[in-house]
Amino acid sequence: MASHLHQGPQRFGLVGFTGNDLPLGVDMLYRTRDKYPWLEMQTLYPFSEEAIGRAVADAMAMKTVKSTIVPWPELAE
Repeated sequence: MASHLHQGPQRFGLVGFTGNDLPLGVDMLYRTRDKYPWLEMQTLYPFSEEAIGRAVADAMAMKTVKSTIVPWPELAE
């Protein structure tokens, strides 16, 4: 199944990706890490009801490049 871009009112996301797409995506992130500092472009939010609501609201208001929910705080370190 090929990857398709789903466009909602103010959100974008990939659906229908295959197992082959994941290693390619990780490789692309690694190769472009100096040009596009992906980790620095993310806004991290803890895994709580309040923070998830804030992450969604910030993303919809386009206040973040990428809102990322972090289930375990040590992953953000």
